[in-house]
Amino acid sequence: MERNTQNQGGPGPRQMSAGQRQRAYNRVRRRKRMQVLFYIVVFLIVIATAVVLCLTVLFKIQSVEVEGKSRYSQQQITSACGISTGENLFLSDVGDAAGKIKQACPYLGTVSVSRRLPAKILIQVQETSVAGAVAWNSKYVYLDSSGKVLEISSAAPVSVPTVKGLDITAAKVGSTVIYKDTKKSTLFQQIAQAVQSAGFTGVTSINVADEYNLSVTCKTKSSKVLTIRLGNSTYLEKKFRFVKATIDQHLSAEQGTFDVSSVGKEKSITWFTPASSAVSSAASSAASSAQSSASRTSSAENESTDSAAADTEGTDNGTADGGDQDDGDTGGNQGGDTAQDGGE
Repeated sequence: MERNTQNQGGPGPRQMSAGQRQRAYNRVRRRKRMQVLFYIVVFLIVIATAVVLCLTVLFKIQSVEVEGKSRYSQQQITSACGISTGENLFLSDVGDAAGKIKQACPYLGTVSVSRRLPAKILIQVQETSVAGAVAWNSKYVYLDSSGKVLEISSAAPVSVPTVKGLDITAAKVGSTVIYKDTKKSTLFQQIAQAVQSAGFTGVTSINVADEYNLSVTCKTKSSKVLTIRLGNSTYLEKKFRFVKATIDQHLSAEQGTFDVSSVGKEKSITWFTPASSAVSSAASSAASSAQSSASRTSSAENESTDSAAADTEGTDNGTADGGDQDDGDTGGNQGGDTAQDGGE
């Protein structure tokens, strides 16, 4: 009876078949897998809850600040960015905000919008400068060195270089201008950037009509007008640095044309041509005087040559006539020389 009872209780571990042991092992594995899955779900729920809290309750923007000097007020810049206080810090589109600011405030060249924990938006700006003004449709398009349209005005530019030889197809404030000839636009941008890099000031006009004969006009500190011939677009920054140093040392009070087209080459020759009429007249007078002096010198030399030839002929004749006559001639010649000296 006892053996039958034990058999009815089921087989022990040693009495389990291979299939039974496999099924028991699988049940244990499933139980552990469910536990891991449960912990993963709990972890994800916690993370999701934290994210929702961060995006709805926490990290709300409390301030929008602007760093950098410009012609625009802080209110103008913050309004243009499209981000306001109370919004979520991480949901704000800082990339799109920078583009909106540049469009609304075209004189801003560099704009950076960033998040600052726990609840601040920081806008850093840097103003760009006008590189030139191009006549277009009876108006003037003001451009920076990158070709961005800063302003379109009907008033003639004051203290802004005018650009010659550059044709515009379309222009919109805050956007890049569209040119008819992109090659000439590149030349303008290269000159504008070289002027800025060299620290050259006083430019009143830029001429890019001929790519091999580029030029700029500038005013010196003494309000004298100089035309700078640059040649082609090579070594532009070096040319402007050379011009700046030369004007400061030698040409600040001069007016005329300064040719620096060969600067940067292995053998460079530069020259300055004054524009003053007085200087030109003085140069002409000096040239005429030099020519007259040369003529007088030539005449004197001819007279001296004729006199020497006559003396030589007289000496030969005296020698042929005899010693006494030679002595007389010699005495006569000496007397003539003395009289000539006295007269002189």
